[in-house]
Amino acid sequence: MTEDAQTLPSVVEVTPAFTQRLPTQRIIDLITRLESGRPFPEIAADMPFRVIAFRKLMADHPDADHTSLWLHSYDVEVQVLEADPFTGNGRTLTPPSAATGVAFPAT
Repeated sequence: MTEDAQTLPSVVEVTPAFTQRLPTQRIIDLITRLESGRPFPEIAADMPFRVIAFRKLMADHPDADHTSLWLHSYDVEVQVLEADPFTGNGRTLTPPSAATGVAFPAT
């Protein structure tokens, strides 16, 4: 085992927003190549958490070998962090208006 492989985590933490974003075309092409041409929609349907783990590993370890990261992502757990309403990263809606029934972003 190489030194890089020893430093890779067995658990990655991601936000709900990260899990909902689609990977870039470069990552899609890379995963397709690593899976010997298997169509990406098939890979994403069969291994959604592996794809998420791989994307996070690539973000956290940009200089690591892509093949090693893909192989390692098979054994990585993905922890989805709960949204923190105090970070200001998400929009918090006010209760709906009695007159219109529409919720407006808090100011």
